[in-house]
Amino acid sequence: SVIHKSIISKTLNTDIQAEAKRINVPTLIINGNADHETPLWMAQTLNNEIAKSTLDIIKTGDHWIHQKHAATVAGIIKIFLS
Repeated sequence: SVIHKSIISKTLNTDIQAEAKRINVPTLIINGNADHETPLWMAQTLNNEIAKSTLDIIKTGDHWIHQKHAATVAGIIKIFLS
């Protein structure tokens, strides 16, 4: 739909790195080291910009880690929240 395309376009064209510096709460970043859509360097950059962030990297994880590695992702989130 037109609305969906507009949202995707705005999301992809937003510089989140500048906004990331303003985040001042514990933040969990999970990324796969085989993610070609959101490469690991992007997660590492956000991790460097967000003062209270934690980066967990799932080896062999691609862009669909939330589906293909659901149990691992859930475990990481559970530990982070405890």
